[in-house]
Amino acid sequence: MGFWDYINTVKDRLKRITPDLSTVKHAAYNHTSAAVTKIDHVVSNQKLPEYLPDPETRAQIGVFATTLAKNTGKYIVNEGFKHIPGVNVAHKLIVDTMRELKQKNQGDGMKEMEEKVESLDNKDSETRAQIGVSTTTLAKKTLKSRL
Repeated sequence: MGFWDYINTVKDRLKRITPDLSTVKHAAYNHTSAAVTKIDHVVSNQKLPEYLPDPETRAQIGVFATTLAKNTGKYIVNEGFKHIPGVNVAHKLIVDTMRELKQKNQGDGMKEMEEKVESLDNKDSETRAQIGVSTTTLAKKTLKSRL
């Protein structure tokens, strides 16, 4: 028991000679509080302009944040599924299917737009025929008026 008595004696001596840290804590708190109060006083007395970006920039920030969140979700799902056997094959099939559907939808949209343009051209031609103005006559009148 002699060894443990020596250890306990040294521990008690260290406790007695160690300064009380509560005064250090209070001093540090007081200095920090004073500094924060001074900074707050300076900032509150100055009229600092608030930064608000224009609507176009805010819209771009919103699009960026939405795209970032969507891509983050995709990444998390992809990384999570990597550890399940057979998911890579299913993932490839789903991605290929989604790509084909997207291409098909874009192709259908282009066909609809082409049909609308053709119908508008037909209506324009019919209207000009009813009025009696041909495209070349209209172009000549426009050129003469500009000169």
